[in-house]
Amino acid sequence: MTLLSSASSLDPRALSSPASFVDAFQAQAASTPDAEALRSGAARLCYAQLDAASNRVAHALIDLGVVPDTRVGLCAERGIELVVGLLGILKAGGAYVPLDPGYPRERVLQMLEDAAPVAVVSADGAAARLGLDGVAVLDVEATANSGQSHAPHVALRPDHLAYVIYTSGSTGRPKGVMVEHRQLLHLWQGMRERVFDELPPALCVALNASVSFDASLQALVQLGSGHTVCIVPANVRADADRMLDFLDTEAVSVFDCTPSQLDLLIHGGLFERPLPRLRAILVGGEAFPAAAWKRAAAAPVACYNAYGPTECTVNSTLARVSAEHGPHLGEPLPGVQAYVVEADGTLAAPGVVGELWLGGNGVARGYLHRPELTAERFIDNPFGEGRLYRSGDLVRRRADGRLDYLGRNDDQVKIRGYRIELGEIAAVLCEHAEVRDATVVPLRSEDGDVRLAAYVIPAQAAPTPTDLRAFLAQRLPEYMLPYAYVCVPAFPTGANGKIDRGALRPPASADIAGRPFLPPQGEIETAIAQLWTQLLRVDRVGRDDNFFELGGHSLHAMQLIERMHRIGLEADMHGLFVQSTLAGFAATARWSARAQPARSQADASGPGWIDSPASQKQCCDWAFNQVTLAQGRPSLCVQQRVNVEQADPELLRQVFDAAVARHEALRTTLHVTDDRLIQRTHGSHALAPIEPVDLRAETDPEAALDALADRVRARTFDFARLPLFTVDLARLPTHDTVIFTFDHVCMDQAFLGRFVAEVAEDYAARSQGRANPIEMPGGTYRQYAQWERTEMSGESGRRHIDYWTGLIGRVGVQRYTDRFADYPTPWFASHRQYIANALSKLPTGMDPHLAAHAHRYVGNLFHEPVPMARFSTYVGPEIFHSLAARAMRAKLPLSALAIAAANVLIQRLTGLDATLISVLTETRPFGAWQDSGGSFVNDALYAVEYAGDTGVDEAIAQIAAQMPAVSEHKVCLLPAVLSTADVSLEAIGTLCLNYISAESDKPLAPFASRHQDGGFASMEFNLTVVQYHDGLYIDCEYRKARFAPRTIEHTVVGGFVDVLRAFAESGSARVADIALRFPPAPPTPARRVEPSPLSPVDA
Repeated sequence: MTLLSSASSLDPRALSSPASFVDAFQAQAASTPDAEALRSGAARLCYAQLDAASNRVAHALIDLGVVPDTRVGLCAERGIELVVGLLGILKAGGAYVPLDPGYPRERVLQMLEDAAPVAVVSADGAAARLGLDGVAVLDVEATANSGQSHAPHVALRPDHLAYVIYTSGSTGRPKGVMVEHRQLLHLWQGMRERVFDELPPALCVALNASVSFDASLQALVQLGSGHTVCIVPANVRADADRMLDFLDTEAVSVFDCTPSQLDLLIHGGLFERPLPRLRAILVGGEAFPAAAWKRAAAAPVACYNAYGPTECTVNSTLARVSAEHGPHLGEPLPGVQAYVVEADGTLAAPGVVGELWLGGNGVARGYLHRPELTAERFIDNPFGEGRLYRSGDLVRRRADGRLDYLGRNDDQVKIRGYRIELGEIAAVLCEHAEVRDATVVPLRSEDGDVRLAAYVIPAQAAPTPTDLRAFLAQRLPEYMLPYAYVCVPAFPTGANGKIDRGALRPPASADIAGRPFLPPQGEIETAIAQLWTQLLRVDRVGRDDNFFELGGHSLHAMQLIERMHRIGLEADMHGLFVQSTLAGFAATARWSARAQPARSQADASGPGWIDSPASQKQCCDWAFNQVTLAQGRPSLCVQQRVNVEQADPELLRQVFDAAVARHEALRTTLHVTDDRLIQRTHGSHALAPIEPVDLRAETDPEAALDALADRVRARTFDFARLPLFTVDLARLPTHDTVIFTFDHVCMDQAFLGRFVAEVAEDYAARSQGRANPIEMPGGTYRQYAQWERTEMSGESGRRHIDYWTGLIGRVGVQRYTDRFADYPTPWFASHRQYIANALSKLPTGMDPHLAAHAHRYVGNLFHEPVPMARFSTYVGPEIFHSLAARAMRAKLPLSALAIAAANVLIQRLTGLDATLISVLTETRPFGAWQDSGGSFVNDALYAVEYAGDTGVDEAIAQIAAQMPAVSEHKVCLLPAVLSTADVSLEAIGTLCLNYISAESDKPLAPFASRHQDGGFASMEFNLTVVQYHDGLYIDCEYRKARFAPRTIEHTVVGGFVDVLRAFAESGSARVADIALRFPPAPPTPARRVEPSPLSPVDA
C-alpha cells in the first residue's frame, strides 16, 4: 500500500487560531511594528506602515460592497502598491484575483467575466491601460495615503476565500482555482516548520514569482512571520547578471525560482559568487533536471525541491536537495497525505507507477463555476477522511518513502513553471475563421527546452503562421504561444482512432511566424543573427524578424545575453523586450574589449603545448590503440559525409583549421611520461592541403564513394601523433562529397553531427563573404578531465562505484549468451583472472611497458584479432510510428523503449528472472561541455527484473526509473566498476546497445537485409539502432567465434524486431507472452557463476 503522510508538532485543528492569514499578519504587525516589512527598490514600508496602508484600502473596498467570499481583481505592476492592494483585499474579506497587466486584454476580460469581481484594485493606471469597463476600479496610490487606518471589523473564518488564481483550461478558457484562508495558513505553517524555523529570524525573502503564479505565496506568507519581503523588479527577473547583483545588494536570504531559472543562474555563477546572506533557495514549478540537482546538492546554500499543484496551495511535498539522492519530490508537508493510486483506483505498491492523489489541509475548495470539473478532480477520500485532489501527475514511491516524478497522464505540460493545457490553445485556434481543427504538441529539443508546435487543418485557404500567432497573441499570454504553426490536410490517427502525434511531421522553417526576409546588415547584426539561429533553432534570421515571434522567451533572452558576452557583445536584456526585432535590438548592442572570438582563438593557437592528466576514457581508448598499433588493425572511427555543390579545397581547409582551433580535443595527443598517461594539448595544428579524389569517370560513382569511405575508415591512427582525423574530398558527377573521419578518442558520435553542421555553416558563410562569429566552447576537454578526477575522488567516487556494483550484485553474473550462442568458448568470471590471462597473450611486438599500462587502464583488450561479422536490417514506418506514439504517451525518449526491448529480448531468449545490458551513453555534463569536441562516452548498465506477471509497461517503467541514476553516475567508467567488483566483462558484458538519433530529416530508405564480414564489437555482440524520422536502422556486429549468421539474423535481430513489434501492438502484454518467431532451444535453469581460482569457466 502506498500512502505517504506527514505528522507535525502543529496540530491541523489548531489552524482555527489564527482564523485567517489576516489575523496572522496583524498579530505580527502588532509584535514588530517598526521592522521592515516590504521593500521595492528605494521604497520601504515597515510593518506598521504596511498595516495602515492596507487597512485604508480595505475600508475603501468595504464601502464598495466587498464582504467575505466576494472576489476583487488585482491589476498592478510589480511594486509596493501590488502587495498593499493584495493585503487590503484580504482585510476587507475579499478574495484577490490576479489580473496580469501583461496579459492580452481578451484573456483578462475572460477572467473578469468568469470571476465577476465587485471591484478591481489597480495602480499606475494598469487597469485603465487594459480598458476595463463596467467594474469599479480602486487606485491604491490614491487610497493608501488617506482614509481610516484602523483595522476593519470583518469576521473572517478559515473557510472564507483568500484568492482565485486562474490556470490554463482544456476548454479554451482559463479556470479559476479557489483557495481558502485555512489552506493559506497551512502553507505558511508547513513552510515555517520545514524551512524557516531552521533559519535565523528577520530574513530578507525575495518575491520573484509573478503574483499570477501561486508560487508567489511562498514569499508573501512570510509577512506573517516578521520577515522582509523584497520585490524583484521585472527587468531583473529575466537577467541572470542583474539577478545575482540583486541577491547581493539586497542581502537576500531566501528566494524562489523555477529549475529553468536556477540553471541559468548557476551558469551565471550563482554558487561561485560570494552571497553570505543567502540561506535557502526554493525551486519548483517544473521537473528538476538531474544535472541542476547535482550542482545544487554541492552548493553552499540549502536548496529545496518544492512540488505541488495550484489546487493544493502551492506546495504539497518538499525535498532537501542532497547528493545522497537523485531528483525526487521528497515527503509531504505537515498535514498532507499523498496516495499513489493505480488506474483501477487501488493503492500502488512501492516501485509501481501510479497517479498522485493529494489530501489534507492544502486541498483547495475547487474550481470557480466549474461544478462538474470540481467533482471530477476533487473527490471524497476512499482511503480515509476528507477530500482528495487527483493531480494527474505520475509518480512512484521509492523504498525509503520518497516520491519520484515521472510525468503527466494527460495533455497538460509545464513550461518555465507555467501550467498549460494544450487543449486550451487548440480550442482558441479553432475560433479562427480559417481553421477547421487544431492540435498542439510539446516538442523537446536536444538541450531539454520544451516548445509548443500547433498543427492546424485549414477550413479553406491556409492561414499563415504569422496570422495564427497574431490571432493567439490577442487572446493568450506569451508563454502559451506556439513557436510553429503547421498546416496539414488531416491528422494521422492510430488504431484507437486518436491523433498519432508521433506521426506528425516536424515543423520546418516556413512554419515559424516571421516577417519578409531582409538579410542582416553590418557586423553586429550578423553576429546576433547567428546567435538567434543557434538559440531558437531556425534556419535564418532577417532584420525585421521578432525574437519572440520566432519562439524566444525570457529564458532564451537570458541565454542570448550570456552568449553575446562570450563573443564580446554587450547589451541590456531589457532592450530586447523593448526592441524585439533583430535590427532594433542590434542597434542597442556594442562590442566590448573582452571575450572576443579572435582573441580566444589566438590564445589557443600559440606555440608549444600543455600537458595534463588524461581522462578515464582517454586511458581506455589509448589502451585499445596500443593493441591496434601492434596488430596493424584499423582504428575505431566515427565518420560523416556532407554533400556540397562544388567545394573549394582551400576554403574547406581554412574552415577546418578554425574548427581545430576551437576544439582542443582535435589537437591533443596521448603519451606515457613519468609512469602515467598524460594528454598533450598542442597550441596549433594546420591541416595538410586537401587533394580532391575525382570519381566522375567511375562506372558507379556512388559505389566508388562507398569504397573510398571504407578505405578511409580502415586507417590506423597513432595517438602520439597528429592528426587523429582526416578530411577527404570526392568529386562526383552532380556534386562534391566531403568525408569527415575521426578516431573515437577525439570525437564521439553524439557530437559529430553538431560539429559537422558547425563546419558546414562556417563554410557557407565564408563562401558568401558573410561574417560568422562562432563562440568558443564553454569548457575544454582538459577541464572536463580535471572535473572528472574530482568527481571520481573521495566520497563522490565511492557513490558512483557503489551504484554500479550494487546493480551488478543485484542481477548477478550470468553469461547469458551461452543459452543461445552456437559455439561455446571458455570464459573468466573474475576480472583479475581475465587480466592475468590477457597479459599472458600479449600481441607480438607490443611493448611490455605499454602493455602493462594498457591492462591497468582497461580490461576488455583483444589479445588477438577477433573475426567479426555484421547483419543489417530496418524497421519500417508502421511499427516505428506506433513505438513513437507509445514513447510520447509515456513521456519517454524512444531510446528508453529500445533499451527495455533489448532487455526483454534477452529474457525471452534465456528465461532469466533478471537481465542486464550495456548501453553506450554520452557522458557530457550539462552546461560547459555541451559544445565541446572529445570522447564523452561510457558503457552504462540497465537492468530489468521479472516476475511471472511482469508486463511490458513495467519493464519500460523500470528502465525509465533508472535513467536519472544513470545520468547521475555515468561519469564512472565500466572498467573501474569491474575492477572493484572483480567481475569480468565476459561475465556481464555480452550485449551492448548503441542508440543514435540520425542528424538528418531524410527518410530511411528501405533496403534488403544483408550480411557482411568485418566490424567491431567490444562485447559478444553490439546492437546499433539509428532512429530516422520514419523508421529504425538496425545493425548487429558480432563475434563469428560465438554465433552463426542465421542465429544473429533470426534469433537475435529478428527477435529484437519481434519484441519491438509487441511493444508497438500490445499495450499491456505480459513479457512472458511475447512470442519470438525463431526462439532458441528451451533454456536451462539460470546458473550464476562465482569467481573461481585460476581457470576459465567452460561454457
